[in-house]
Amino acid sequence: MTATLFVVGDIGRSPRMCYHAYSLAQQGCYVNLVGYTDTLPHRNMAKIQFAAFVVDWHNYSSSMLGRTWPAYFVGLIEGFFGRRATLNFCVSNAMKNDLERRWAVSATTLYDRPPTWISEIVSPVEKVRIFHRLATEHLGDLNEEWKFTHEEADGILKFREKRPLLLVSSTSWTPDEDFSILLDALIRLDKRIADNEALGPAITYPNVVVVITGKGPLKEFYEERIRQFCWNNVRVFTAWLPANDYPAFLACADVGVSLHTSTSGLDLPMKVVDMFGSGLPVLAKSFPAISELVEDGRNGLLFDTAEELEGLLADISLEFPENPKLSELSKMVKEHSKNNHWVRNWNGMRTNRML
Repeated sequence: MTATLFVVGDIGRSPRMCYHAYSLAQQGCYVNLVGYTDTLPHRNMAKIQFAAFVVDWHNYSSSMLGRTWPAYFVGLIEGFFGRRATLNFCVSNAMKNDLERRWAVSATTLYDRPPTWISEIVSPVEKVRIFHRLATEHLGDLNEEWKFTHEEADGILKFREKRPLLLVSSTSWTPDEDFSILLDALIRLDKRIADNEALGPAITYPNVVVVITGKGPLKEFYEERIRQFCWNNVRVFTAWLPANDYPAFLACADVGVSLHTSTSGLDLPMKVVDMFGSGLPVLAKSFPAISELVEDGRNGLLFDTAEELEGLLADISLEFPENPKLSELSKMVKEHSKNNHWVRNWNGMRTNRML
């Protein structure tokens, strides 16, 4: 049995389609994966007798074009082919309902889930060892007060009692993700911590290390803004992590931040799926569909503005690492992440409808 997956975009930036290919191969299918390269699709592909035509909706191309005449015509094309598909998948119930309302397209919701290789929660001992290596390789030579681990007399690595809080975010550095919200929140948090230290030791906040991963056109612009600010209690690093280090880094972090809002308001951020798979609670920018992934107060917290984000960061960092709110969020995320991976989710669907 043969399956052909067409990716209208960069295969490397389409993990969901790669997971489909892997799952189909595990079912015994011979899989052809076609994306943006110099190779054209096979000319006989559309002529295969009895071939099923399946559309997996991640977002709308028409929504990415804004309110323009081309967007209108692209929307007509999307609806035309969606109605004629053998089967439609989509990433959220909000999108499922919108497809029905907008184009009379009947779809089945198939939520994104982390792959099995990322949904493995590391033990505390492994976390210290991995973190020491990753911090050394990607954060450079930190001053003593900014170090996360120390080596005891017997040579065993342990976390410092008053180590910094590690915040991780991934961004495409595009106007679609307003990084200024996070940057402004961090500036406010830095001032709050400095003001609190001036008042005395009644309550304590940790130093905060922020690691921003990703590539994009606005990266240099925001890196310059980061350099211009005189930081006291916050350090911001931009990094590009190798694929093998990324899930380990997520598993070692204390909290993640997502700035994704979606051009349609209907798709869900894959970066949050990866964070949950690594047992990491998430602070996420609010938009219409996000509650299907981030349950406010259960596996993460939602915000709209820089002021709200700074308030959440202050709440979960107070008296760190003994912060009850952050500890409870981490516990619930880890419990929910057990065996909640892509393979189980995909196999649970009625895949025989397209096999």
